[in-house]
Amino acid sequence: MPSTSTDRIDGLTTSVAVKAPCIIQTTGAITLSGTQTVNGHACVVGERVLVMNQADNRTNGIYVVSKSAWTRALDFDGSRDAVTGTLVIVGAVGGANACYQLTTTDNPIIFGTSAITFGISSFSSATLPTLNFTQAGAGAVTLTAQNKMRQWIHIRDFGAICDGVTDDTTAINNAIASATNGTTVVYDGKPLISSTITINKKIEFYGLGGIGLTNTDLPSSYLLKKSTMTTAGITTTATGVILRGGGCVASVGSTGDLIVINGNHNQCYSVSAIGNNAGGDNGIRVGSNGAGVQCDAWLLSGCRAAYVGGGIGVYVHSVDGMATGGVAIDTVCNNQAVGFQINNAAGTVLTACAGVLNSAYGMVIDVLSTKTFVNGGTWVGNATQGIILEPNSAGTQLIGVDPTLVTDSSVAGVTNSTVRAERLVTSGGTWTPAFAGAGTPGTQTYAAGGQVGFWTRVGDEVTVFGSLTMTNKDGATAGNLRITGLPFSVPAGFTSLIVGLNLAGIGGFSMDAGYTQISGGIQAGNNYIDLTEQGSAQPLSFLGSSLMSTAGRLYFHVKYPINKIF
Repeated sequence: MPSTSTDRIDGLTTSVAVKAPCIIQTTGAITLSGTQTVNGHACVVGERVLVMNQADNRTNGIYVVSKSAWTRALDFDGSRDAVTGTLVIVGAVGGANACYQLTTTDNPIIFGTSAITFGISSFSSATLPTLNFTQAGAGAVTLTAQNKMRQWIHIRDFGAICDGVTDDTTAINNAIASATNGTTVVYDGKPLISSTITINKKIEFYGLGGIGLTNTDLPSSYLLKKSTMTTAGITTTATGVILRGGGCVASVGSTGDLIVINGNHNQCYSVSAIGNNAGGDNGIRVGSNGAGVQCDAWLLSGCRAAYVGGGIGVYVHSVDGMATGGVAIDTVCNNQAVGFQINNAAGTVLTACAGVLNSAYGMVIDVLSTKTFVNGGTWVGNATQGIILEPNSAGTQLIGVDPTLVTDSSVAGVTNSTVRAERLVTSGGTWTPAFAGAGTPGTQTYAAGGQVGFWTRVGDEVTVFGSLTMTNKDGATAGNLRITGLPFSVPAGFTSLIVGLNLAGIGGFSMDAGYTQISGGIQAGNNYIDLTEQGSAQPLSFLGSSLMSTAGRLYFHVKYPINKIF
């Protein structure tokens, strides 16, 4: 089929018979680099251009506009991408409804070696309905060329101008109305809309070109909300809708959400929602305040939501809890009140996302959002906090998230630290071990060198690793030796010594008579390790400071609980 799908690994895939439309065709030789005006059209990055007038016709073909050197389109650069007779449609100003035919006779056609030449197609509106097309391969069925070409619809086919000035709402709605399930509806430029565009069919709505990052670095193509609009820009209501590329941008004065997902199994790839720094509306909203609206198993991949003023970048919410099982990957929300907010939506997964530079929180995991799973990401630079966990969001798990960026609001009957430990599944950091002495007849002082320490945390348990060398101690020989500076304390409530020190290596020790092993433990409420010596014929004893020389070295690790939850 001639619809184009963007794949992060393999690029564009289309049929050999009919290629995805180009925005414009050349009428003379051009320089294949940089943004430029071709045949009266100001090309922007990401648009497809049919180049067919180069002095060296081996360099003709379909190219993708770039700020630097242009590259051949991925569906028109291999020996199996085109044959004699392959059709290329040009569907923009200066070339509206033009259809060109590849006249190169080489078999196979080798790009860079074969002479690439085109001629205007002789197909007419009278012959297209009766002209047959059969795809290569066993089991292929015969279609008319007209039906084949109608699998790809451009809103310009219905009169859209896409200049950001002319109202294209009717043209877009007519294009969607003409589409059948499985069709791709394409737009480019800046189609202006004055009312919500509702996608109520299982179609792909495809904006040509690259993604936008800020309110000054906009996507190559997007729907532009008219300044008088107070409703959402794009709303999906059908199962299986795909939004790919492009997105929606708010004009100054407009209000209302930019994109609303209200259908099951909807997917958004590289879609931008850019606000106007005003109002309090949302960039991408998944779910509805209305009862019975179901939008489970949603996906946001590589999307951007920014500058929606006092609103939320990505807001997942359903009054009936019907926005469950959604996934956001590599999606960034910045420069608004809250980056992400998950509310009454169970089972949400966020991987490698970012909520940064927002005026409140990077992310709010709100009430009734159970079993939210956050894997890494960036949550810095927010005015209030990176992530806040609200009540009744039990089972939330954060992996690879800095715990200092997370705040728990009060949960009845459970302390904040317990809730945090339950949810911060994995984290880690460094610490600096040191020696100290304590006990009768006095406190000893020591100096340490070669201090190395790091820790990892899984749930309510932390494992601490460290090494250090004693470089000096005072003249007193009495007192007990301990390692200080642990990053976490054993919680109060444990009544016995927690023994768990494992020595990977020791040096410079002299054992008391009858003692053969050095170990250690942490008392409840403490964040230091008391070193001990043990022997088969002796009771456990604290390690006296006299037993370690100034060259003594310890390599150790210890695992212990950091919350008492029983």
